[in-house]
Parts: sequence; structure tokens; C-alpha cells
Amino acid sequence: MISHHFAEGLRNVPGVQLLAVGSRSSVKAEEFARQFSVLRAYGSFEELVRDKDVDVIYIATPSQFHKEHCLLCLEAGKAVLCEKPFTHDAGQAEEVISLARKKELFCMEAMWMRFLPIMGKLQKLLADNTIGDVRMVMADLGFASSCGLKGTQDYDRGKGALLDLGVYPLSLVFFLLGKPVQVLSQVSINAVGVDEQLAAIMRYPGGELGIISASKLASLSGEGLIVGTRGQIRIHAPLYRPHKLTISLSPNLGDSSKPPSSWLMRIRRNSILRAMYFRFEDIFGLVLGKRDQKIVVEPFEGNGYNYEIGEVVRCLREGHCESQVMSLDETLNIMKTLDVIRHQWR
Repeated sequence: MISHHFAEGLRNVPGVQLLAVGSRSSVKAEEFARQFSVLRAYGSFEELVRDKDVDVIYIATPSQFHKEHCLLCLEAGKAVLCEKPFTHDAGQAEEVISLARKKELFCMEAMWMRFLPIMGKLQKLLADNTIGDVRMVMADLGFASSCGLKGTQDYDRGKGALLDLGVYPLSLVFFLLGKPVQVLSQVSINAVGVDEQLAAIMRYPGGELGIISASKLASLSGEGLIVGTRGQIRIHAPLYRPHKLTISLSPNLGDSSKPPSSWLMRIRRNSILRAMYFRFEDIFGLVLGKRDQKIVVEPFEGNGYNYEIGEVVRCLREGHCESQVMSLDETLNIMKTLDVIRHQWR
């Protein structure tokens, strides 16, 4: 499914050709090639990497094969864009990164969320101190599944809630806060040992917190919330493909030097007024001078996959072996944090 979306997105990137496809069988490869007008179809990955005209290979096989296939491509001298999760654990990620750097070949995790236009807008809003100092980042992703997770092979294939879904909110927390100094997590594991839902809290040197949750048992909001000393920024769903933000500034926090108004103090002290305020918050906000919410929309072209493809093309043309937007060091630190979370479940 992801390969199909990727092939659709590639059509919106100028100067790029989808030249070849490799699969576990010739039948599957030829079917894909017909659907997307791919010139060459190979019935094995080994045949694909030997194609001298291929510059970069996108890997979207199940995650337990990511290390094997990344190494196969890199050994053949091919640049790599590998789907999330980058590998099954940090040890495997280190092997891939070490080889890519040794051979001076481009390699990147395909965390397409990072490259969408709204993320650049979000960075600028935070750099401009729009909501003050960021104190907390919360994000979740979850989908109710009627079939559930049936066997330990689901974990091996990266289909547990953490590797399949939790990597998105975790990547957002890293994007905004960086590497944490402490991680605490809880999980719900089914009878065959697969993680079905989880929550984790990350602490940072300045006391900032990152809170993530993921579930394959229930549909979660699929949103992100960045909380600052002056307000909040909500990243609208879907978290993995956002295009809309809502900025909300707190009453009397537009200027932190001003004390709360007498009206606000009365509301805080009186339970009836306080209840009325929360029931009719928008109306009270106008009376008390609360700033209106601001909605920011950054539409994207195509289906969104074209932006990460564009980053790969830019890096290759400029001779870069890594992307600064999604660096290999950050990918490795994310994998290490995933390992820490899973280790706590034991």
C-alpha cells in the first residue's frame, strides 16, 4: 500500500523517473510495473540492485527486512530511502548507518511527515516565540482494528502499536524537543505478546515533557498539541500528513508582564462563574480581551509523499549523503528511544 502511495507521489516530482521495481516474485513486480508504467520489473531484490541505471532505491518491505535490504542496496552502491520504522532496533540501525557513511552513500528514513510544508511553518511560529517557551508536546495516533493482532509474527513485522504507529508521535516530539533524558512507559500486550496500545512520557533537561500514545485497539485523535507559556498550537489530524494548525493564546498571557484582570480573578474564585466561563468561553473571551484563535493552513501538492522525494533528489544533486531535516543521527536516537520503551515492558 505504501509503495503505491509513494509511486503516486513520485509523479509530482519533476526530473525523476520511476525506472524499476523489485519484488519477491516476477508476478508481483510485473503487476506493479503495469499499474505505474514502470519500465523494468524484477522478480528479486538482488536483480533490482544490479540495475546500473538505478540511482536510489525506496525500501517499503516489512520492517523486519529493512536492515537486510538497506545493506543489500548500499553494498551495490545505491542510495537508500527506507520506510519507517528505519529498522527493527537501534543495533540494526547502527549497522546500516555505518555502512552508508563508510561508502559515502545517501541514506534517509522516509518519515514523510517531516517534509510537509506545514512543518516549516510550525518551526517558524515557534522560532518567533508565538506561544512562548514550549513546555509540553503531546501527540497520539491510533486506529480501531476489527481483526486485531493475531500472532507474534505481527511484532516481528513491526505491526505492533509502537513501531507501526507510535513512531509518528515520537518523531514529532524529537522534531520539537530533541532527545530526552528520561523515558517512562506503560503498555497493553495481548496474549501472544504483541503491543496493542501504549503511552510514554519523555523528560527533557529544562523540565519539558513529551507525551505520546498509540493504539491498535481504539481510534485516537491523531493530533499533536504544543503547549507554551503563552498559548498552544494544535496540529490537526492526521498527524502523519498534517496541513492545518490552530494557534490559541491564553487570556492575559499575550503580555506576560500584565497581571490577570479583576474579571478573570472573580471567575477563578467563583465556581458558578467559572463553570459559565468554560461553557461560554468564546463569548467571555471577547469580553475579557482574549485573542481570537488563528488558523494556519498550508496545503500540499500531490499526496504529500512528493516532498520527501524532493528532499532526496535535492540531496543527491547537491552531493549530500544525509538530510539535515531527517538526519541519520536523529533516526538512530529515535530507534534507541524505541528500544528503551520496549525494554521497560520486559
